[in-house]
Amino acid sequence: MAAHMRSSLQALLLAAAAAPILANPPPLTDRQATLLNVNCLQCHALPGLGAPLAGDRAGWESVRKRGEDVVLRNVLNGIRGMPPMGYCGACTEADFRAMIRSLADLPTPAELRETGLPAKPTEQGVPK
Repeated sequence: MAAHMRSSLQALLLAAAAAPILANPPPLTDRQATLLNVNCLQCHALPGLGAPLAGDRAGWESVRKRGEDVVLRNVLNGIRGMPPMGYCGACTEADFRAMIRSLADLPTPAELRETGLPAKPTEQGVPK
């Protein structure tokens, strides 16, 4: 099997495996869903790699406490075993933010405004 076909098959299998896990994620564009499946879920859908798993609220709790901007910086720069930009050279900041919200179940900016909570937590995740 050619490497390209093997890679496409792996992405398809990961997407199928993650579909029930990501039952109610914030909406992603088709492009973002593809980027998520091809990049993020390579690690976030496979147990044992150290990455919090898609759909595992408890596993993402410490990430959510840091807030979206800190998580975005970690994604862009890499953290622990995660490479910079999660190997997604095609991802824009908007893509990363949407995929972070989806994976970590973070509220959208509009949802934050509705709650009245501050949109920008400190480094430790405690609102200023």
